Amino acid sequence: MAHGQSKPVMLDPSFLFSRSGFEWIEDPHMRGNFVVPRSVGLWLRGEIDWSGEDLVAPDDRDQFSDRRDWMAERLEGIPSFSTGDAKLPRVAQLILDDLILDDRAGLLRAEEWAFLLSHSVLLSKLRHPVEAFRDAGATVIEVGRKVGLKLLEEVIPASALTRSLALS
Repeated sequence: MAHGQSKPVMLDPSFLFSRSGFEWIEDPHMRGNFVVPRSVGLWLRGEIDWSGEDLVAPDDRDQFSDRRDWMAERLEGIPSFSTGDAKLPRVAQLILDDLILDDRAGLLRAEEWAFLLSHSVLLSKLRHPVEAFRDAGATVIEVGRKVGLKLLEEVIPASALTRSLALS
């Protein structure tokens, strides 16, 4: 991984379609620091029918249709992650199964859950993933922005993080 990082960060669609997400996609130094859920590529190619309104933050929705094709192109070559890429304990697998069955974007949330438990950090601009994990039976511990940024710096050195991420 870039910058001596040991684990990548997963980017939720709400972060991908944000200003910071676009900056990360365009920055060759950041591209080695993240992965995307496999289902996001399927969704962007039209193989999964999800509403952009459910997955993109309200302040990014106006640009969503213009950015969708651009994003699909840019994600080529970026590592993706699916539920089969993680070996989870039984309890975590039960939550994953519940996510797939009960959430409208169940496959996406299951991939995010599996990644979060088996790897590292998930960045999302919306609370949808946290709410889906909680609704599926997971225990969720929330921290404030300062602590969250400190945790993120454990995975991606501060020098590699964009100013817009720190301020957004």
